[in-house]
Amino acid sequence: MGPILPLTLTIAGAFMSPIFGVFCLGIFFPWSNAKGALAGLICALATGIWLVIGSQMYPPVSEDPPLFTDQCDDILSMNGTTMMTSLVEPTTSATIQAVGDLPMIAQIYSLSYAYLAPLNTCITIFVGMIVSLLTGPTDTATLDPTLVSPLIRTVCCCKTRGRDDEIKMKETSGPIYELVETKLKGKRTEV
Repeated sequence: MGPILPLTLTIAGAFMSPIFGVFCLGIFFPWSNAKGALAGLICALATGIWLVIGSQMYPPVSEDPPLFTDQCDDILSMNGTTMMTSLVEPTTSATIQAVGDLPMIAQIYSLSYAYLAPLNTCITIFVGMIVSLLTGPTDTATLDPTLVSPLIRTVCCCKTRGRDDEIKMKETSGPIYELVETKLKGKRTEV
């Protein structure tokens, strides 16, 4: 597979980015459902594994630039020049032959490892949205508004706009807030 950084990013792109896609699907698209999230996760995992295995079977072929020695000084002996020519020519012709032998699908496998994670995240979100819309989207009025991104809650979820006071009450209530309020009230009476 090569150096450790491409290996790490390839594995992360294939396996962790679909999970990130499910997270983004739930946070930014409140009408998505569990069936859509699962379908998006499975499709992105399958695509990522397919691309990783394919890129190992058909590694990208790069053509080396031609090496010319005709303008070099006559420092090398005839044996050195002959040896240099015999080393360069077979590699170039083998590379050109290998490019012609690759199937058409092998061009997909030359995708950089850095693009694998964004591709899988987008596949998860896209497939998840389509499956969620086909299987019946989640009713946004029944959602807990604190679980939706504030930007999306403001822009898209028109049904939860009237519940802003309820959201603020939920965000400022609970045992921690009550403890802080009691401590603050105790300090005010002492002063």
